[in-house]
Amino acid sequence: GNLGALSYDKVPELIRRLSSRKNSAARALIFSILTASRSKPVRLARWNQIDLDKKVWIVPESSMKVKGRGDFVVYLSDAAVSFLRSLGCVKKEDLIFPTIHGSALSDMAMNMQIRRLNSEAASRGEEVLRDEEQSKLVGKDVAITQHGTSRASFKTWTKSEGNAKRFNADAVELCLAHKIDHRFNGAYDRAKMEGERREVMQAWGEFCFSKLALRQLH
Repeated sequence: GNLGALSYDKVPELIRRLSSRKNSAARALIFSILTASRSKPVRLARWNQIDLDKKVWIVPESSMKVKGRGDFVVYLSDAAVSFLRSLGCVKKEDLIFPTIHGSALSDMAMNMQIRRLNSEAASRGEEVLRDEEQSKLVGKDVAITQHGTSRASFKTWTKSEGNAKRFNADAVELCLAHKIDHRFNGAYDRAKMEGERREVMQAWGEFCFSKLALRQLH
């Protein structure tokens, strides 16, 4: 089945709740949402992959799900750059989101962060963030996941609120590191459409941070 995803309109609220947490799992989750990324590239991300001035993150092929396409370029929004600057880089070779022992986060770390967030919200009588569509289908609460919220929520947002007309559909797929199948137009160069991809990611970053002032991250 599909991995649980948060309704895109509630993503800013999730970011707001996560912003008060200073642990690496919470910060990694915020970054994965801002960049619409899978878990592995974020958990293994190092400062030497980031160029804050050029606003790019070069993800090595070894961290990508699909091999044989080389390194992948993620174009960083102003929100993502500001978020990274708020963390502070110690050494360029360091992990961006290390555990307290200096190792990489486990594959379950970000999903466990979501569970703790929801458990604490429930204890306070606040809304528990869940996959509302799937919950209705199966008749019980379906928990949201890092993957579903970082990727499916982003993709749904690009098709909502007039964004389908605003953004180039191929650029959206490239932001997700999906291969574009142009059977009649020849091979598609993943390195192209930088301007269109930056436009998508910039708007997504602004949307994600719409309930958050940067000072709340410090």
